[in-house]
Amino acid sequence: MATLDINIEIFTKKQIDAFWAGAIIGDANSCWLWQRAKNNHGYGKKSFYKVLYLAHRLAYALVNGSIDPALTLDHLCRTPACINPAHLEQVPMKINTLRCDSPFAKRAQQLMCIYGHVFTLENTYITPEGYRRCRQCNKEKARRYRKTESGYSDGDPFTL
Repeated sequence: MATLDINIEIFTKKQIDAFWAGAIIGDANSCWLWQRAKNNHGYGKKSFYKVLYLAHRLAYALVNGSIDPALTLDHLCRTPACINPAHLEQVPMKINTLRCDSPFAKRAQQLMCIYGHVFTLENTYITPEGYRRCRQCNKEKARRYRKTESGYSDGDPFTL
C-alpha cells in the first residue's frame, strides 16, 4: 500500500474517537492491539472518506503529527497489530528491513563469514550485485586452485 500524507485536520472528533475505540488501549508501555480489519500482514487498517489508512500510521499521525514521506514507521515491539505510537519510530526503509527477522536481515547482521573470518573493511569485498564476500576465503580458494594441475581437485570450487 502506498503511504499517504495523513492530514489529521480532516477528521472529526467523532471519527477520531471511533478510531481509538478500534483498539485495546492499555498503559503507555504495552501494545495497543488493533481489533478491527487487518491486512494480510496483520497490520490494522481503517477507512475514512473512501481512503484506506494503516492504523498504526494513523495513530502515529494523530499523536505526533506528520510522518516524513522519506521514512517508514518501524514497530519496535515487532507486533504488526500494535498502534501504540510509543512503539513506533520513523526510520529509513533500509533500517526497518535490517531490524526485522528476515533471512536478508540475518545475513546482513553477520559479523563473520561461514568459516569464521571477521567481516572488516579490509577483509570484505562487495560484489557488483551487492553481496559480501570474504577476501581471505577467496585467497585460500585461489591458492588451492593453483596447486592443482587441472583446477579444483574435488570438483567443487566453493568448498574450502
